[in-house]
Order: sequence, then structure tokens, then C-alpha cells
Amino acid sequence: MSNLPKPKTAIYRTTLPSNKQVVQFRPWTIAEEKTLLIAKDDNDPDTARTTLFNVLDACVGDIDAKELPDLDIDWLLFQLSAKSDGEISTLLSNCGSCSHKMEFHCDKIKDVTVTGDLESLKNDRVQVDDDIWFALRLPTKKDIDDLVNDDLSIEQIIARCLDM
Repeated sequence: MSNLPKPKTAIYRTTLPSNKQVVQFRPWTIAEEKTLLIAKDDNDPDTARTTLFNVLDACVGDIDAKELPDLDIDWLLFQLSAKSDGEISTLLSNCGSCSHKMEFHCDKIKDVTVTGDLESLKNDRVQVDDDIWFALRLPTKKDIDDLVNDDLSIEQIIARCLDM
């Protein structure tokens, strides 16, 4: 059995928006894409999150997806989707005045960018008084999901994101 050929796939690089770390990734396989679709249809947020983390951990080297900020997860999903399913997506939109369906194309690589000053979010200390300060980390996908699903309040999310 050890003489069987190992499948080869292209390895790509991308830079995470939150910390400028360069990571390598491979496109997802058909089986991994199928598990994502099944998890999406399951309508269970825990199943979807676990499946998403498993696929990211399998496709992206040297990261723990559970520990990544939400914006890095979204960025990696765009990159994986572009290299796995094609860089151009065809989208349909209804005209606001006549309800005619219009088709337009989105280049996932060129048209998707992260804007804003992310450097100001990192290690930014909030000064309470002369001797007391604290720093927050960026929220993870689980933090955002827990807030959206009303599992935690905004105060609990802030407390969870305390870094120093």
C-alpha cells in the first residue's frame, strides 16, 4: 500500500488581514466541500462552525482556526473558495424598478479587500486611570456566533476578548 502515489495539489499563499501573517493553503477537496454543504443544510450553528473549523484546519497550514479573528476566517474562506470553485462568481440581482434579473460577475480575488485601519485594533490599550489599562483581542468566529445567537451579551463578549 505504501507504493500508491500521493495526490498532489497546488499550494497557495495569502496574508491574513489582522496580523499580516503569511499562510499557505490548498484548495478544498470535493469531499470537504460536500461536508460544508451538508453542515449548511443542517441549520445547526455548532455543526456548521465545527465543520468550518475542520475544513480550514485541513486546508490551511500552521493555524488553529478556532483562535483566528472572525475577519481572518472570512478572508480565508474567500481565498479557499476562489481557488477551489473558481475566481469569478456569477451573481444575479433584481432591478429595483422593473424586477428584471441582471447578471454580474465578481472577481473574488481582485474585488474582495479588507479596508480600515487594522493596525489601530491590535494591542491598543484602553486607559482606565493612571495605573489601570486593558487590551482587547479581535473577536473570533465563535465570539461573533455566540453574540448573534444570544448565547452571550456584549459585555460577556468584551470580557471574553480581554487580552491583557
